[in-house]
Amino acid sequence: MLTLPIFNLVLFVGLVFTMAGLTLLAVHQAGRVEDEPLSTSKQWTTYTSIGLMLWLGIPFMLAKLGITSNFNAKPSPVIIMLVMGLLTIFLSAFSPVGKRIAKGFSLYALFGFQVYRLVIEILLMLFHKQGLAPIQVTLEGRNWDVLTGLLALGVLVFFRNKPLSRPAYTVLNLIGLGLVLNITIVSILSLPVPFQVFAESNIWVTQAPYIWLPTFLVQLAVAGHIVSFRKLWMERKTHPVMKLAKA
Repeated sequence: MLTLPIFNLVLFVGLVFTMAGLTLLAVHQAGRVEDEPLSTSKQWTTYTSIGLMLWLGIPFMLAKLGITSNFNAKPSPVIIMLVMGLLTIFLSAFSPVGKRIAKGFSLYALFGFQVYRLVIEILLMLFHKQGLAPIQVTLEGRNWDVLTGLLALGVLVFFRNKPLSRPAYTVLNLIGLGLVLNITIVSILSLPVPFQVFAESNIWVTQAPYIWLPTFLVQLAVAGHIVSFRKLWMERKTHPVMKLAKA
């Protein structure tokens, strides 16, 4: 099994559970916009907790059983992870949970959420230096997703009290979605499959706990952009940009 120095492993797992916690908090807090009863908020939180446990638990167990790293099996682990990814993205972004978050938070907050991708890029650089991640999935290779994190940071710092227009948020989310799709394709083409393009293998992401990178952190980024587009669609006939949800 592939291993990392304990400190970097703790950073990775810590990021995963931090983002899961923030997602749970967002679902709970989103109801404040409509002043829903606390009991309703708690109900949403309970259901989301169950969903997150499944979202994290199923890929982890498949990885521990060696299913996601067995490239001689049928169907291919790539197919399994793609199906899981599409399913969780659909459920998180197009379900009532996605609608709740889209209604409860501003475009500013929804795009600012993507700042966590800066941390992912830093971790990938560390993993590469330690011989775990291949160079093509880092900033030194073909991964330019750091730009999304920097754009999100810029929005959080400079546009809190000076809202951007809806077209600006549309462009920002298109950039972010394009960059995450780019690294997803690079990662797939780095796996030991018949159509592998890159010589350095990216098989480490098919093992536990690193499986959470493609099956949770990346999916969360895509779902975040879809929710932002959902927000833009919901606001197409109303005010252009909301401020942050009420504290």
